[in-house]
Amino acid sequence: MAKKAASAAAQSTTPAAESGTSEVKLRLPAEEKYAEELAYLAAQDADQKPFAWRLSPRMIRTFILGSTPQDKLDREIKQKFFGDSSLVERAIVTLASD
Repeated sequence: MAKKAASAAAQSTTPAAESGTSEVKLRLPAEEKYAEELAYLAAQDADQKPFAWRLSPRMIRTFILGSTPQDKLDREIKQKFFGDSSLVERAIVTLASD
């Protein structure tokens, strides 16, 4: 019984309990994890963007599939999807056409 009381006391001192929220993030959303890369790509993006998009389809492709020397960017963007690049391109075109 003493162990249960001690563990309950330990749980109440966690940061989530102190802030009043019980939300625990197992993994950060991509917008938070790659915020620096997304901000850089937005600053470099000179292409036309679809309505309500922050990046052009070309920069979205670069963000997902990684940068290449032909992109002429000052920094490397790491690849986040390892698969068929044409699948990603078709998905971007489909979303942009709506």
